Amino acid sequence: MTEGTLLGYGGMLLFYMLVYCVLHSVLASMACKRLFSRKWPQHQHRYRMFFNILATLLLLPLLLIRQLFDGQPLWHWPLPWNWVMDGMAVLAIGAFFHSLNSYDLSLFSGTKQWRSGVADELLNEQFKIGFWHRYVRHPWYFFALVILWTRQMDLFQLLLYSAITLYFIVGSRLEEVKLETLYGAPYRRYKQRVGGLIPLPWRYLRADEVRLLAENSDSQ
Repeated sequence: MTEGTLLGYGGMLLFYMLVYCVLHSVLASMACKRLFSRKWPQHQHRYRMFFNILATLLLLPLLLIRQLFDGQPLWHWPLPWNWVMDGMAVLAIGAFFHSLNSYDLSLFSGTKQWRSGVADELLNEQFKIGFWHRYVRHPWYFFALVILWTRQMDLFQLLLYSAITLYFIVGSRLEEVKLETLYGAPYRRYKQRVGGLIPLPWRYLRADEVRLLAENSDSQ
């Protein structure tokens, strides 16, 4: 593959990721949900399901770009570092599955809204802090970053993972604007105490602090 072709496919990948991330953020916004509810009130309880299906389908073109993009390897982890990196990825996957207990997956997927006939904003979860949320505000993003950046790397992966990382940074900020709107002062206090994308040893919540935040949230 020539250098010009490589740059062309790299530009295609970055442009597609930009379009995907902007579209994902717009569709996830409260303003877009409200607009959809006004236009099609009879379908507002289906919005989350439609959103998740569309977000998944729009990832499929990346498979085509991957086939076209014959990226040369950039680095391989030498022994024993490849064992360390693989171990970190396995731990991140295990932690992800453990963290599922902290989420209402039916609400996240949209099946609860679909079955109940109630829109997203009327079924928002109560403010609660799971085990991993005591150490990082966005555990799924953190686990994903560990898995991505512990892999062997070629140019396609480097560009894709860099775009995903940038989107996690921007997307987490946008998500927190909604969370502050939903949960107010308790979430702002939580945000001050716990790191965002990366766990910080000096910023975490003890179990008694979690209970106190939850009680303050329930009283509001």
